[in-house]
Amino acid sequence: MLQIAIFFSHPTQHHAPLFRALAATGEVDLHVYYFHPGQALAKGAFDRGFKAAYQWDVPLLQGYPYTILERLWPLNTSQFLINKKIIAAINHRPWDAIFIGGYSSPNNWLIAPYARTKQIPVFYFSDSNLLSPSRPLKEAVKRLVVPTFFRFISGFLYIGDHNYAYYRHRGVPPRKLFWSPIPVDMRRFVLTANQRRHHLAALRQNYAIPEESPVVLFVGKLIDYKRPLDLVQAILRMKLRQEVIALFVGEGPLREAVQAAGGAKVRVTGFINQSEMPSYYALGAILVIPSEKDAHPLAVTEAATLGVPAVISDCCGCFGPNDILRPGENGYVYPCGNTDRLAEILTNLLQDEPLRQRLGTRAAELAMTQDCTVAARSIINAVKSLPQLLHLRA
Repeated sequence: MLQIAIFFSHPTQHHAPLFRALAATGEVDLHVYYFHPGQALAKGAFDRGFKAAYQWDVPLLQGYPYTILERLWPLNTSQFLINKKIIAAINHRPWDAIFIGGYSSPNNWLIAPYARTKQIPVFYFSDSNLLSPSRPLKEAVKRLVVPTFFRFISGFLYIGDHNYAYYRHRGVPPRKLFWSPIPVDMRRFVLTANQRRHHLAALRQNYAIPEESPVVLFVGKLIDYKRPLDLVQAILRMKLRQEVIALFVGEGPLREAVQAAGGAKVRVTGFINQSEMPSYYALGAILVIPSEKDAHPLAVTEAATLGVPAVISDCCGCFGPNDILRPGENGYVYPCGNTDRLAEILTNLLQDEPLRQRLGTRAAELAMTQDCTVAARSIINAVKSLPQLLHLRA
């Protein structure tokens, strides 16, 4: 069995299913180390974007072995915590590979070089892309810092076309790049047709959405860079025989502005927890992500699981010929901020049901490539195929 360690800041609703899937393969002796104990143990958290405290209602610490490491230097922000148990964790076993996410945490600057001295391959994953250029000074710093950090990395997991382009831009050779999606637990999104009909009827009644009205979804925080008001403007410009409702599934400081601008054409749900999200996605005819920056919005994958096509801005990093959103196959991309073009695309989709169904069918097919079991297999294959690892074993 491959002995794999994953060092992560804290449990998330997206990665916990991946860790369970890895542990369930029977091919991996896995251990996950969380190095921000305050976040890992918190029963609830306050999110400034949601403007509310919340606690995920899906299991985050079940189905895989983990350790919450004790911290060393508690500074003002959890981003800058150096953990004193990391070295002992690396020395605990003869790991075949170690996985880390990102380079901003000082803990990862401790893990990667030390693992290198122990001849343990380190794999790196992130959702970075080049769609939102950094300011000149920040980019100058990155040109110095990123190559230095990347020298300690044996393999890179890329999640899609824009993430791949980012790594190549930073000088990573193709032989070090291995595809692995940001995972979604498909099992959690599957309901029988009868169950779904019951849930959808209840949601329509709860939000006073007429049965004949198609629903256009926005899923995310109601904050400036997500540009929820762009969808409101597009909905108001559409001229269809049936009334179209924009359902904003989320919370944030723009909630009142969205509601006031959209009037009767808008519904705002507030914060919705994970276990309820599949029903909200199933209610939608189309998902819209109008963000001016969004590295790889998982809402697109989650909606695709239920056969819902997406329309996203060209600042979202999840589109491309090999990504989850493939223009013309399961959705469309429009220029960020161009609400006239967004309204035109939405109008065409809502008037052409066969087209929308074709896009939805393809969306569901592509969603299967993003399941946590697929991501687990990709990780195992990456570790097995890494030339450096094979050399070390020989």
